[in-house]
Amino acid sequence: MGEKTQERIGELESRIAFHEEHIQALEHALMDQRNLIDAIRRQLRELSQQVRQIRPAEANAPPEDEIPPHY
Repeated sequence: MGEKTQERIGELESRIAFHEEHIQALEHALMDQRNLIDAIRRQLRELSQQVRQIRPAEANAPPEDEIPPHY
């Protein structure tokens, strides 16, 4: 192989290595985001359950803006 061909192959190998590193970094970032989304979903589920538990208690309470009967 000629010198230019060897140089070109070296350049392509370098680019491939660069892209492989970036792909791996993106995969890690994607995994981190997935874990974060899963944690947020768990928190949302828990908060939704808490709200459902509180709502029945609030349904029996008089509205805050309602005028008391002694007015």
